Amino acid sequence: MRDIEEKAAREFGVGTLIMMENAGAQSARLINESYPAQHLKVIVVCGSGNNGGDGFVVARHLINSGKKVVTYYIGEPKKIKGDALINWKILQAMGKPVAIISRETEIAGLAGELGGGDLIVDALLGTGIRGKVVGIYQKIIEILNSAEKTIIAIDTPSGLPVDRGVIDGSVIKAEMTVTMALPKIGFFHPHSIAHIGALKIADIGIPRSLFDELTPKVNLVEINDLPKPPGRPLNAHKGKGGRLLVIAGCSRYSGAAVLAGQAALNSGASYVNLAVPENIASVINTHLVEAVVEPLTDSGGGRVAYSNKERLLELAGRVDAVVLGPGLGQDDDLVRLVKELVAEIDRPLIIDADGLNILAKDIGILKKRRPATLLTPHAGELARLTGRSTAEISGERFQVVCEFATQYQVNLLLKGPRSLIANQGGELSIIPVGGPELATAGSGDVLAGLLGGVCARGLDLYEAAKFGCYCHGLSGKIALRELGIVKAGDIASYLPKAFGALSQK
Repeated sequence: MRDIEEKAAREFGVGTLIMMENAGAQSARLINESYPAQHLKVIVVCGSGNNGGDGFVVARHLINSGKKVVTYYIGEPKKIKGDALINWKILQAMGKPVAIISRETEIAGLAGELGGGDLIVDALLGTGIRGKVVGIYQKIIEILNSAEKTIIAIDTPSGLPVDRGVIDGSVIKAEMTVTMALPKIGFFHPHSIAHIGALKIADIGIPRSLFDELTPKVNLVEINDLPKPPGRPLNAHKGKGGRLLVIAGCSRYSGAAVLAGQAALNSGASYVNLAVPENIASVINTHLVEAVVEPLTDSGGGRVAYSNKERLLELAGRVDAVVLGPGLGQDDDLVRLVKELVAEIDRPLIIDADGLNILAKDIGILKKRRPATLLTPHAGELARLTGRSTAEISGERFQVVCEFATQYQVNLLLKGPRSLIANQGGELSIIPVGGPELATAGSGDVLAGLLGGVCARGLDLYEAAKFGCYCHGLSGKIALRELGIVKAGDIASYLPKAFGALSQK
């Protein structure tokens, strides 16, 4: 972001003082829109950098809008420089002096002021923070969080590392964050969710052309950006509306096959073929009367036998996409089968669950594939695929996802709060929907079937992953609103409502 701001100043003449004024003015506007009552008392807490300068501008515009504002500066006044100093002096000239806290012994005055305040504006630390916050700033953050007041963070909650989002020490818990020009990637780490609150974007006057030059490309997928699965022509028949093969299930996990099949059918795919062990075929037929069930020879342990390989390749050759993995289980026979299917299936392939666990035993097989491939791991599965710990995956999730996708030339969807999707070129998409209601057994099986269905309907796997992941989250949200408690089958059942909502956008 700093590079973009410097380029805006150098190439377009949009100076840093202009950007600071725009940042503060836009932040104040958004605060007034969200909290319009004139009588509100606002405590603005500023640090010594440009984030503090933004805070001085916010204070001025809130004062001009009629709110009662008390502004604090944390640090030595001699450290206020440049654009921030200009805006400090403007407040002084307005007769609105800034209270100074330069020692920990002076914090008590702020704590007392907070008790009579309504809103806190956090302009303490900006995007340049590296490592854990210590000293007086740490104590200020803890006091602000403990005040039990509404906090609005300017650009970023103080203490949050915006490049990674991994929480290390004290971080402001904001009800609303007004960030400048672009969302910061660290906002979409699962650890950051509780600190960001409602996210607002302030336009600070940077020419849009500069954002187009950003690499690697990172997209926050919003509802109006979603690709749409192709519709059916008036003369369509069931063979032209999306044909999908789902290879799933074992005696212990027959429900995984049911959920994947149900989601595939509710995705609008016109023909869904479920290939399952013969000992659970009747169960699948009972639950999914619209699906075509292919009973497969049992290995003896309630799992798909290797002897089914040629039949599965034949079935794969008749469809538009294949899902491999939900509830398959693992044994030596199945490991051999899955490895060879991954290498030989010549259709777009979504690999999930036990398919991923088997793949982790010989990840190099991915390099034998030519057709498009999508892997859908959660953090634990990605840890097994990469040989890293789950903690490492969590700490470097953005980098790991992009590196894996480019190294193995696949599409990768890392499931979880704020799911990530990367394509072979390292482009990254962030899905901002999906709450804790999705954290239920079988939810991933639903997603796998949904992804297969929208891919079979005509979207390429990267676009299918974006649409499917967003739709999955929206379906869970609708189900939660209408039911109160959500299980995986509900997510699958509410997919048509989610599709309907998305089709109206």
